[in-house]
Amino acid sequence: MISLVIYGFISYVLAKEYPQYKKQIYAATTLLILTIGFSRLYLGVHWATDVIAGYAAGLLWLIVCTRNLESANTNKLSIL
Repeated sequence: MISLVIYGFISYVLAKEYPQYKKQIYAATTLLILTIGFSRLYLGVHWATDVIAGYAAGLLWLIVCTRNLESANTNKLSIL
């Protein structure tokens, strides 16, 4: 969950900063997050349902974070 939120948010910010590399950034981040989830399964630290639930909760939290960032940027621009 945390890897999805942290790496997802970093990739979102990077994609906003470098839109010409958007696809590469998102592809690399997706591969990294899936690899981390697979490693948890391979090492026997978590069950598949744990990883799937972590992805779902992390994705929800990532959406909340990105919406808040967009909202803060919109409000900041309207004040200026």
